[in-house]
Amino acid sequence: MLHNRFKELMAKRSLGIKDIVETTGITRNALSNIANNPYATISNRTLSKLCRTLNVNPGEFYEWDSDIDDVIRQLRR
Repeated sequence: MLHNRFKELMAKRSLGIKDIVETTGITRNALSNIANNPYATISNRTLSKLCRTLNVNPGEFYEWDSDIDDVIRQLRR
């Protein structure tokens, strides 16, 4: 299952949600959801804005989680 690396990518760049809001115009609530729920559904438009801002491609933004037990544990948090 795919999960996003948004929180990790922001941390590596010393960026906060406020910085991303100001750069992309994506709402704080939407960004908080993406940061706190790695399995959140992200529209193509939002993904494009995030990838441009973080200077990554979608393959770097997402990571494949092959262990379904880990996925289930993450979803239950």
